[in-house]
Amino acid sequence: MLIQSYLEEEETRRRENQQRKSLRRLQTAMGKRICQFFQERLEGVTIVHESGMVFTFHKDDSIISVLKIHPTLNGCRGSVWYHHIDKVTRQLCQSYRISTDRINFLVLSLMDSLDVKHVRKLTGGAIKSNAEMVARRNRELLESYIRLYVKGIKVFSDPAAQVYFLSPDKNCNDAAMECLVAKQIPSFANEAWVRPSITELVEKLQASPRA
Repeated sequence: MLIQSYLEEEETRRRENQQRKSLRRLQTAMGKRICQFFQERLEGVTIVHESGMVFTFHKDDSIISVLKIHPTLNGCRGSVWYHHIDKVTRQLCQSYRISTDRINFLVLSLMDSLDVKHVRKLTGGAIKSNAEMVARRNRELLESYIRLYVKGIKVFSDPAAQVYFLSPDKNCNDAAMECLVAKQIPSFANEAWVRPSITELVEKLQASPRA
């Protein structure tokens, strides 16, 4: 779904002979697909793409949740992410006049998102690179790190129920480039998604009461 957005943007970039992808155009396309994804799975809930990668979920006239999506954590890895989550959460609470327990975060890919030193500090694992950390043979260590990492988020009373992940190693942009070469989008039916993931998020949103 989201890979298609990156693929279409890359095709547009090449067709219009632009040096870079248009972030605004890409976020608009992704926003439509994300809204459609949740709308097809949530009953009695309306989803609105606000700005950037922020989405609001409504039941009747009440906002039941605000979702902030990060394609990756590149730029705010390790302990820096704690400060980022704290800042963004407080901004969202103020903007939408909701409590912190109604804020959720979703990280689409952990590729290029991990601070190796921070991984070692929390887990004691002898990891040398991002690629090594997200490799399937290290899945148990990755999941252990995620639990410890999320546990350190102080702005949420129950961070494990508010922070979600998707793919350990599939970056949408890189996958789109591979699709251009292969001329097809692969199936991800057997993908080993990180937990808690989008399924748990959908279940939580469906069960969310009105404010």
